[in-house]
Amino acid sequence: NPSLFLAALLVTSAALLLSSAARAAELRVVASTPDLGAIAEAVGGDRVDVTSIARGTEDPHFVDPKPSHVVSLNRADALVEGGAELEVGWLPKLVESSRNSKLASGAPGRIVANAGVQLLEIPTGPIDRSMGDVHPGGNPHYLLDPRNALIVAGTLAERFAALDASGAETYRANAAAFTSDLTSRIQGWEARLASLRGAKVVEYHKLFEYLAHWLGLDIVGQVEPKPGIPPNPQHVAALEEKMRAEKVPVLLATTY
Repeated sequence: NPSLFLAALLVTSAALLLSSAARAAELRVVASTPDLGAIAEAVGGDRVDVTSIARGTEDPHFVDPKPSHVVSLNRADALVEGGAELEVGWLPKLVESSRNSKLASGAPGRIVANAGVQLLEIPTGPIDRSMGDVHPGGNPHYLLDPRNALIVAGTLAERFAALDASGAETYRANAAAFTSDLTSRIQGWEARLASLRGAKVVEYHKLFEYLAHWLGLDIVGQVEPKPGIPPNPQHVAALEEKMRAEKVPVLLATTY
């Protein structure tokens, strides 16, 4: 029956249009780094479309801006950044080029993830470039203490709810589920690693302070003589001697 076929076609078309409209209403979120992106996906669920700018193998201090990043930011409803000037060398220029007022500083769509996090190593005196890559707001690598991810999830749930009120219950429920799962994992990790409390380690960059604070590790030196400054042979030799003398068995480094 042609009439029935036409009616079915119209119903199907209408359903597809409604489905497309529903998808268009979901939040488009850009995260500066993939760890923040992962938390945004966990909290947002199927109501958000998340894009991360930096790759997991890329130093978040030094990200090469690309035209695709500008396009993603131009279309975004929200930007999730780490804060504490982690992305200061590249993110502000990308946001400016995107010409997206939703992501302007202080706008509802500009989400600084470290809100509520107690940052470590906040400088108390004057800072200049001779000190290396020192962040005035404190050490920005706070997600290496997974307990801080719980705080970030709560922040994202409330900020997403403010941007998408119809999804508020979903965001809060997702954040609660994430919190429950991660809390259980944290307890398991702490039990497995309890014997390492007080262990001496060396790090390449001043990146593992939050991990050490969480697990009770003793960081006794860095390969970089100053944050972000490559080591010279004399510094490396002195550090090797110190590691042998103090029997330091571990060097912590990143993959980038």
